[in-house]
Amino acid sequence: MLIGVKALSGTSNAHPLSGIYFTGILQDDTTPNGSGLYASQAANEVPSTGVELAYERANSPIDGYYDYTSANDFTSTGNGTVAYSDSQFAAGSGGNFVLSSGYGGVYQLGLYVKAPQLSGPGVFLNPMGIVNAASFAPFEAQIAPGEFLLLTGSGLSTQTVTASALPLQTTLGGVQVTIDGTAIPLYSISPAAITAIVPYTAKSDGSVVTIIVNNNGANSNPVQMYTGVTSPGVFTLESSGIGDGAVLHSNNTVVNSKSPAQHGEIISIYLSGAGTASGAAAAGAAAPASPLAMLEHPVEVFIGGEPAPILYQGLAPNTTGLYQLNVRIPLSVNPGNAVRLDLSTIDAFNSQATIAVK
Repeated sequence: MLIGVKALSGTSNAHPLSGIYFTGILQDDTTPNGSGLYASQAANEVPSTGVELAYERANSPIDGYYDYTSANDFTSTGNGTVAYSDSQFAAGSGGNFVLSSGYGGVYQLGLYVKAPQLSGPGVFLNPMGIVNAASFAPFEAQIAPGEFLLLTGSGLSTQTVTASALPLQTTLGGVQVTIDGTAIPLYSISPAAITAIVPYTAKSDGSVVTIIVNNNGANSNPVQMYTGVTSPGVFTLESSGIGDGAVLHSNNTVVNSKSPAQHGEIISIYLSGAGTASGAAAAGAAAPASPLAMLEHPVEVFIGGEPAPILYQGLAPNTTGLYQLNVRIPLSVNPGNAVRLDLSTIDAFNSQATIAVK
């Protein structure tokens, strides 16, 4: 395949990329132990923050499906080009088509296409608007049992209501959300957004499920989503999936640049999408405090690239849809106000939130 691009000209655009972009990769590794890699990629460029939320769903014949999400800083280099840590992108008119070159030390050429803005009449569920409520990773990311979902669109409800008690109910203000026909617990509804929890019994085998919103008898358009065992995302203080993670000291005060974590300190990280847990109550009910509900699919935590010892990983007691990791800050971590906080699971990797370490 040949890709031709007209030479860039005209005035510089400080932020040529804005919105959601897609591309695909077909890689054939012909080394003796190599295998083909098939992947779809999506990226949500956020000019106001100078950060890209990137996603890749890889399918290896050996390892199967695996999701990667990350937050990457980008800077404009003038004349419609943008540079990342390991790649450079050149945007065409309006940023609708983007050519990428390089991937670290690998020669790679890619063509990205900007997704259109979607809308619809009546009860409209945005096919690109179902995301992890903690990470906001681009919508192609798989959904997992126990995950807190944010669903966006228009006409989703006629009122704004937040659940006042646990367990969460499957009908709120006359609104229901179903996954393959099964109603799921709702935390909040509004005409433009719904937050809900995926049942622990939902599919997690990599297949596709269908999600529909019913607003007082009127169904939305169906939207299909991939499923997985996990889809981890750390809640952030700014509720964007970017910046300081929702991390607490042992005295329950917030970890931030004014109160950084110390080397060797035990801190608590709060996240969504870590999958099933032993002894867990039904989704939407309060998680048990005794005995604790432990994760059935362990999470690995890396702070500043260093493995962090984990003392507890399970549901946060007396809450719903919230997972808690108690970890010790590695002694070898380089200090900083925005040290990357990475999570790795059986079928997903997330590298978005940061933590301040002194």
